Amino acid sequence: MSKPSTPHPLLRLLETQQQDAARMLAVLKQEYHALKNNDLPAFDEAMDAKLRHIKHLEQQERTLQPALEGIIGAPADRDSLESYIVNSRQPQLRETWQVLRRTLEDCQRQNLLNQRILETSRAQVQRALDILRGAGQEGDKAEIYGGSGKTESAGGGQSLGIV
Repeated sequence: MSKPSTPHPLLRLLETQQQDAARMLAVLKQEYHALKNNDLPAFDEAMDAKLRHIKHLEQQERTLQPALEGIIGAPADRDSLESYIVNSRQPQLRETWQVLRRTLEDCQRQNLLNQRILETSRAQVQRALDILRGAGQEGDKAEIYGGSGKTESAGGGQSLGIV
């Protein structure tokens, strides 16, 4: 009977990072659904979860950094780590690294999508506030109703909140 091979010490660390990345992706998707459904309580909950998870990831990084550097024998930046993994003769290590990279890319894409939704929502709210204040876009003379009930340019009229 042959003795089972001992897993590479880096494999366990990568698996832990993969689990953390998968949790972050789930939180980002929760945030997306809250944004998409304009559900403020769910968004607040997702943001709290996101901030807690970011704090956890920062703590993990401080803890794992010395272990990673000890394993690869170099500063544990992404390039050094990837080079070490690519040059290893451990298919499971390479496979786990690829899964981790894909999950991190998914997190980045989801975070960018969420950011775009937030920026669009912010712009819509700003436009609505501008309309209520009687302000047009730069260079435009917004037509608003003045006290007489006739349209006037934004410079001479009042905001809808005052009218």
